[in-house]
Amino acid sequence: MGTFTYESQKYRFKNLSVDGNLDLLDDGAILKIGNDDDLQITHSGSAGTITNNPGDLTLDVAGDIILDADGADVILKDAGTEIGKFDFDSSNLKIASSVTDKDIIFQGDDNGSPVTALTLDMSEAGAA
Repeated sequence: MGTFTYESQKYRFKNLSVDGNLDLLDDGAILKIGNDDDLQITHSGSAGTITNNPGDLTLDVAGDIILDADGADVILKDAGTEIGKFDFDSSNLKIASSVTDKDIIFQGDDNGSPVTALTLDMSEAGAA
């Protein structure tokens, strides 16, 4: 059984401790974390979203980070606009720039100095 301290606002608890599962049984339920509800985990019934409004979100794990997308796409967005994606197509891994005429650039570090190893110029049909 969970233990908690009740706060005067409706549906708010302080110092909630759960031994086992915490089940939010509504498909529209939102788990809100932080004094201003900054971090939110939402499930709509068909899709899930993690939102962190004040800044960065770090995944720090002891093992590997595994992205398992049965739709075969990992989509990269900036402010809601798709900028690129990784796609698994007929056993091929595709890396795609989604913005018209924007390049794919491979960069590295050569003895402390940043270098561009390869630029694929999308405005020139992908010429290297």
